[in-house]
Amino acid sequence: MYKSMKKYKKWIMVIGGSVLMVLFILPQGISSMSGDPQKRVIGSINGVKLRADEKRQYDLEYRALMKFPPIAISLANMAGSADHYMLLAREAESAGYVGGEGDGEASVTDDQTIGLLVTMQKLSSMGGLDARTYQQFLPMMYEQVMRSAEGQKQIEQLRGDGAPGVIGIRRIVGEVANKEGLSFEAFCMGVARYAGIRRMQDGYENAARVSDRRSLAAVREAAESLTIDFVLVPSDRLIAALPEPTEDEIKAHYEKYRNLEAAEGENGIGYRKPDRVKLEWLEVNKASVAKSIKLIDAHVRERWNKENPTGTQEAYDKGRVAFEERLRNEYAEDLIKIAESRYRDLVSEALKGFALEGKFRKLPEDWLAKRLPLEQLAQGIVAGVKAETTSRDERERWQSPVDFPAPIVQDVTAWRSHEELQETRGIGQSELQRGTTRLRFADAMFSVRELLPTTTLPLQMGVIPIFDRPLADSNGNVFYPRVIGVRPKGEPESLDEVRTQVVTDIKRLKAFETLKADVEKTTAIATTGGLDAVTAAYPPPVPAPVVPPATPPAPEPALAIQRDVKVGKDNVQGGGGGPAVAAINTLEFRALVMSRFATIDPLQPIDAQPAPARTVGLALPKSLSAAFARITKIDPLTIEELRAAGDRSTRLVTGTEIQSAADVGFPFTYEALKARMNYKLIGVGEDPDAPKTK
Repeated sequence: MYKSMKKYKKWIMVIGGSVLMVLFILPQGISSMSGDPQKRVIGSINGVKLRADEKRQYDLEYRALMKFPPIAISLANMAGSADHYMLLAREAESAGYVGGEGDGEASVTDDQTIGLLVTMQKLSSMGGLDARTYQQFLPMMYEQVMRSAEGQKQIEQLRGDGAPGVIGIRRIVGEVANKEGLSFEAFCMGVARYAGIRRMQDGYENAARVSDRRSLAAVREAAESLTIDFVLVPSDRLIAALPEPTEDEIKAHYEKYRNLEAAEGENGIGYRKPDRVKLEWLEVNKASVAKSIKLIDAHVRERWNKENPTGTQEAYDKGRVAFEERLRNEYAEDLIKIAESRYRDLVSEALKGFALEGKFRKLPEDWLAKRLPLEQLAQGIVAGVKAETTSRDERERWQSPVDFPAPIVQDVTAWRSHEELQETRGIGQSELQRGTTRLRFADAMFSVRELLPTTTLPLQMGVIPIFDRPLADSNGNVFYPRVIGVRPKGEPESLDEVRTQVVTDIKRLKAFETLKADVEKTTAIATTGGLDAVTAAYPPPVPAPVVPPATPPAPEPALAIQRDVKVGKDNVQGGGGGPAVAAINTLEFRALVMSRFATIDPLQPIDAQPAPARTVGLALPKSLSAAFARITKIDPLTIEELRAAGDRSTRLVTGTEIQSAADVGFPFTYEALKARMNYKLIGVGEDPDAPKTK
């Protein structure tokens, strides 16, 4: 072998050198030989290879379309990711719903798209709108824009790219596309795919064909209703006379329901608790701070003269009290900022004893005993403000030092749910401002690390948080909370935690059995004597006697008759709403009331109808109550209403069927498309068609 190489050494050197020279001159040849990474196979769709550059194109299109407001909201509802968008686009393309770049360009530059852009700009200028509110106002404001002369003028300006100083729709689209590395033409192709996806889904949703008879039945179900007056009798009405349950009954009942949500348990009983927290906090009350400020007379007059250069002594004397109150409120904010600075210093100093864990602190097991007492923190804030204001105020606004009022200390609360925190007086109405967004107090406290490990707030149990800005309410009061305990949702800690409720529920269940057994008898009372007779049959319980000087409890009111409540096949509404209306809004009660529709003659006055035909009674297990109703009005479907409905009746049936299909499995979800189109992502460079080796 060596002899052969020696013999042909000259030829090897010549050929090898030539190859090296070519590669040196044409370095791009190396990359060609190694393969273009953008052409590598990364997956397959319906057995067809998916290459990296194809997927990248869909990714870029999706990102660009999501940054174009007239399309973003609709596309977000259709596709939750770039992969989802890609599969939708491939499905629409294979079905022939997607046009070319021209289709996309026409869509981008039409009046509807430009009108949407103008509308969204107006909504954005209003600021502070969440996504739900944004979409709620969008249709109404869009109609206003399209009808108004000003709106049409703005649309015309956006359409006119050639006008001097005007940024037209093409330039806007071009900038959106360029930020994602797309040309205007490529962006328009993405719009064409988006339009194709919409056509495909619209075609699916409008594909159903419904007979006239079925349309009529659907419209009747949706349009016909009965109006009732009713009385709701809760089982609580009967529990006063019941004996106390035994300890064995209490334990057995608790074991049965302790791990159920109230909404899950039969009869609406369950004792699982939601996430809860215990809190303590300081409140810096702005009104108290303002009251503590003693203004310097010369400064008050100087400010008055500055704001009222032509004012008289008489006007000054007359308005001085209100003017000074305004100044105190203004300067109270400056003092609260001084207090905030002192608070940060004191809390930072107290936290030095706890090691850092990222943005959180590692607390010892006895942290509860070692925590900085809020009373001490409050005193430190008072001393800090006093020290800061001991020297004469440089603007000579107030007398120094300021006798800053001590922040109000709220001791550790009982366990409180999110809903209970929202209803907490004072701090419950405060908000935490972060940049341009505002976070409600309850939302912030339930973002504590122990409940939300991914929280972006510096909030953990046992540590007084230092936010960029403190929690504050609309009155300017400032709050400094500390989470003392966290309990994730689950069973109660023990029977004792819910013992009172357990005892009450046992009595309610027993009372409900009595109430249910008497439904037929009470319905007969309602039939002959009306609903007033029902309220008389269940009078308020006699309050238990109390020993003076104790104040006897206020007597319970008589049962209320709810009037003018409309009952349809799918809903109950009217009557002022409230818990009673919610209690009767059940499938069984609606069906019972609507079953009387056929027994009532719509051509006769309702009062002329037989009382048994328009009187119903039913026990309601979910709310442990019983409802007794008298039908007062019938609303049948008229021929005029049917004609006015037109093809809406067909759409009603179609929409119902689409909803039913969505419950089973909407065909355009990501998971459905992924399974149907056999979408697979594979290893880099792996050929999906290549035989697999073991």
